[in-house]
Amino acid sequence: MPSAPMSAAEIGRSPARRRSAPRIALALRNQHAARSARQAIEKNPRYPMAYAWLAVAECARGDTAEAQVQVRRLADIIPNFGPDVLAKLFEVFPPALRGEALGVLRAGGLVPGE
Repeated sequence: MPSAPMSAAEIGRSPARRRSAPRIALALRNQHAARSARQAIEKNPRYPMAYAWLAVAECARGDTAEAQVQVRRLADIIPNFGPDVLAKLFEVFPPALRGEALGVLRAGGLVPGE
C-alpha cells in the first residue's frame, strides 16, 4: 500500500532534505554570482574583478574549464598576469570573503596554495 504524501513540514524535517538544502542554496548562490559577473562584464568588459569573481563562481559550480577561460580573459586585460596576480586581486576584500574565494580557486588549481 503506497504511503501518504509528506506534508511540507515533514519534508523540511526529513534528514535527506536537511542534507540537500545547503547544497541547493550554494548552487543557487553560485549561479546568481556567475550571472551577476557576466552582467558586469557586459557593461564593462575591461573590469578585471568581474572576471575574477566569475572564475570563483564557475569553480564553485564545478566548471573549472569555464573558470580557466575567464582567467585567460583576465590575462588579456592585465599586464604580466599570472596565478599570483589572480590571488592578489582578492587582497582588498575582508579576510573571510577573500579566504573563501581563494579556497575555491585553489581547489580548482587556479592559484597556488598558501
